[in-house]
Amino acid sequence: LDVGCGESPYRLWLNRDVQYLGIDVGGTADIRIEPGDRWPLEDQSVDCVLCTQVLEHVKDLEHVMAEMFRVLRPGGMIVVSVPFAYNEHGVPHDYRRVSVNGLRALMTRDYELLELEPQGGIGSTCGIFLLNWVDASFNIARPFRILKGLLMPAWIAFSLFVNLICLLVDRLDITGGFYSNVFAVGRKPCA
Repeated sequence: LDVGCGESPYRLWLNRDVQYLGIDVGGTADIRIEPGDRWPLEDQSVDCVLCTQVLEHVKDLEHVMAEMFRVLRPGGMIVVSVPFAYNEHGVPHDYRRVSVNGLRALMTRDYELLELEPQGGIGSTCGIFLLNWVDASFNIARPFRILKGLLMPAWIAFSLFVNLICLLVDRLDITGGFYSNVFAVGRKPCA
């Protein structure tokens, strides 16, 4: 079950033996839901829940967490990723950022936590902000968007350069506190 599937990009990654089901308030979801409503799925009916870069857009976080737990079979796996440092996006539905400790608290209430990992460092975090700021600035008005299109080869080269420098700076970051994303894997207890 891909929660907040949007345009269902992960559907193509799975082999034909895997039954993929996308659920969202819009996009190409197999199941469309209304925020706050009970999902039209049976209790303990899915083997795996995937929820990537969605929880920051959920107004009623407790409800969504409860629904994911309800539909997941005992022993089933949950995979979650959330941004920690990222520009505002999906406005007006951008409600929160979640730290490593915040995701640990969300996950360990109901799941056996198998993996919890901050992703990125100070370099890549600053790089994300810089590249997203430049991109957003060029998207403000039509003339800038046209210019961006004309400068696409330079933009690609600039982005590559920024990313390489950021990865180098990440290797120097020994603090562990400057990350942009958090990734977790959990298992629903069998008993």
